[in-house]
Amino acid sequence: MREVAVRCIDDAQRGHRLAVETIRTGEPPQAEEVCRWTLDGTRQLTDLRARLLAELDEDAADFVDQVVLVATELATNALRHGEPPTTVRLLRDSEQLVVDVADHDPEAIPELAPDRPLNGGGRGLLLARWFSQEVGWYAVGDVKHVWAAFARTGAGRARPEGQRGSTATSL
Repeated sequence: MREVAVRCIDDAQRGHRLAVETIRTGEPPQAEEVCRWTLDGTRQLTDLRARLLAELDEDAADFVDQVVLVATELATNALRHGEPPTTVRLLRDSEQLVVDVADHDPEAIPELAPDRPLNGGGRGLLLARWFSQEVGWYAVGDVKHVWAAFARTGAGRARPEGQRGSTATSL
């Protein structure tokens, strides 16, 4: 069961109200860190994608593109809305992969805005929620983490009810 909170906010710039859903709070499933990348800007996202593709080749052959997309979206959110540096970690255990993205702005709570107009942007968390088994966030001190978990086998990739869908490296 996922824990979420929904609230409405006025979007004065667009002249309507948006339903905003915050994502689950809590640490990701326990898994071993496989890789870590530190990003200082969006120019490093291309290299992050390439390195993730190389690292995930064997683990996620049937859904590697979704993991890379979600990692890139979460990293983009952290770079745009958080405080640098952004750290992207790939975690692995026998049943799942976890992408954990950290920035230094624990005050900015990650929110889903499913009612946002298509041209309004802000689809990163929605994509993460759609493609992963679970999405969550937590803060430790001045660091906020947003994470997404993926089953390593196709059989375990069922969506929770209501959901639609160590090597250290600096890039």
